[in-house]
Amino acid sequence: MDNAIQRFKILMSYDGTDYLGWQRLGHDKKTIQETLEKVLSDFFDRPITVVGSGRTDAGVHAFGQVAHFDAPLDERRKERLRHALQCLIPKSIVVHDVWLAPRFFHAQRSAVKKTYKYRVVNAERPNVFLSRYSHWVREPLDLDFLNKTATFLVKKQDFCQFQDGRNSCNHHCSRNI
Repeated sequence: MDNAIQRFKILMSYDGTDYLGWQRLGHDKKTIQETLEKVLSDFFDRPITVVGSGRTDAGVHAFGQVAHFDAPLDERRKERLRHALQCLIPKSIVVHDVWLAPRFFHAQRSAVKKTYKYRVVNAERPNVFLSRYSHWVREPLDLDFLNKTATFLVKKQDFCQFQDGRNSCNHHCSRNI
């Protein structure tokens, strides 16, 4: 069996309600990164560092977060890695897929797009099934005013400086956010 170190790309979603954000904080603080690193380190029987495409704050959720990690590959583990991860991590994290990635892939520097969504429930009473994933406003919203002021939130941002030299960087790096 070949145990060469390989780069893995992982696609996941998580409910961040019970976490102090993405980034490792140490001292037994509960974060997404620390949770994944603990499970992966146990699975591979060696310390594993996970790099996420971005960080989230405490209590923030992610749908489609990309990360990478380096680990020894053997065919036995490769075939069962996604399933094993899903069985070992808390239910608040879902592993959608795990792939072998090129060595130059970097979850942060290879990212070409990020989308942020904020949800507001405008109703007489909050919705218990949406309360973790939205902000509740009881009073009627002035949609004309909100639509006019929202134009200040839409802007172009050039993220090229965060990419490495392997990625083509020209005018298409400016993305609406």
